[in-house]
Amino acid sequence: MEAGRGARARGARRAGRGGLGRHLRRRGEGSRRRRSARPPRASRSIGPPRARCAAPCARTARSRGRSGGSPRAAASTSTPRPCCASTRCAGSSWRRASGWCAWGRVPATTSLRAAAAARDAGAPVLPHERLGPTSVVTPRWGRGDLSHLGGVEAARAAGAALAALHGGRPAAPALEAGAVAARAAEGVAALLPELAARARALAGALLPRLVGGAPVLSHGDWSPDQVLVDGGAVRIVDLDRVCTAPPERDLGSWLASGGPTAMLEGFADAGGGWDERALGAWRALAGLERAAEPFRRGVADWPASVAARLASAEEALA
Repeated sequence: MEAGRGARARGARRAGRGGLGRHLRRRGEGSRRRRSARPPRASRSIGPPRARCAAPCARTARSRGRSGGSPRAAASTSTPRPCCASTRCAGSSWRRASGWCAWGRVPATTSLRAAAAARDAGAPVLPHERLGPTSVVTPRWGRGDLSHLGGVEAARAAGAALAALHGGRPAAPALEAGAVAARAAEGVAALLPELAARARALAGALLPRLVGGAPVLSHGDWSPDQVLVDGGAVRIVDLDRVCTAPPERDLGSWLASGGPTAMLEGFADAGGGWDERALGAWRALAGLERAAEPFRRGVADWPASVAARLASAEEALA
């Protein structure tokens, strides 16, 4: 009995090493290959892909510098990656086939309320749709934004649109300018410790000078790339940093981003006003907030660019 069992076991092992065993193993490997070649099951989520921070941590950048890595190599990791064929991450915003989406610093419900209040006041704001807790989407419109198309008339129309936006019912939390300045200064200090003292000194000097007119419904990140253009018409997008603040907040942000001064002319013609002395402080604040952008965008010589932006912000306050 035992001898028979041993013979059968030895026969099974020989069969495993023979043609039948090889045939079965090939079938199994082929099945595994076919299964692994199948595309992954599509996600049922209709929202945007999970946002990734476009800027690696400052510790990584500094460690690369100590290990002999070039600034270009350190900055290259901050270049956004394509999420899929129809979506490309770009910091806080991404474009898809149906429109423009943005991940904001305020809840999506706040952006929706602000957009509704702005439209009620006659501001040319595109409809906003909620995608997630802090993400909204607006439909495609126009031929591009003002930063690429330019034009004096479009800039003046943007100024009139901003004046209408400021006339809307304040439907957003008040801006904590001191906290914004401190956070921006610490961001610069984390990237370039040698600039820490200057950045913190600028933030401290800003606090008593961040005054201005009566608080209004503020865009919060007003710049030419927030204005879509189609001929002589414009539309406002990206209310993902909307807040209640003096009008100088948006005007200073525009100037710090390099926007044309024709926007201020259109703003004034539409009834808008500002305090010229306070405008410099708000421009300096926006410049301090934007100082770290060269690093986030992967600029090759980002340390020099960050230092230049900080110097520009200091000059605006002087």
